[in-house]
Amino acid sequence: MAKKRARRFEPRWGGVSHSAPVEEAKEAAIEVDTYLICSLNELREKLTQLRSKWEQDDAVAEAIIRELPEGVSLAVQCLLYRDSWYLLELYLEYLKQAPRDGARAPKASADAPMTPKLFSEFLFPR
Repeated sequence: MAKKRARRFEPRWGGVSHSAPVEEAKEAAIEVDTYLICSLNELREKLTQLRSKWEQDDAVAEAIIRELPEGVSLAVQCLLYRDSWYLLELYLEYLKQAPRDGARAPKASADAPMTPKLFSEFLFPR
């Protein structure tokens, strides 16, 4: 069984130190390498599945949050934005270090390129 790794930030006890996203970015790099074992088509399918799950859960969360008393709704949205921001900081740290020369990226196939989908969830308006 894989060793469970502890997260390096705890929002309730002071947030995130600068070193936390740096350390977490190292873990993200390991996960990226794991995904890169897959073919481009497998990655596209995985992304489609994950987006679908995100959209389903986002719709459920939005419906529930809209029914909460305003104070609770705002508090929950603050938590969601805060935690999403922490995750974004982590991935930005990884992306700053990510190879841009394709060193770890799979070679492009003859498949048609996938058009990126912009997030349109209610918590992330454009």
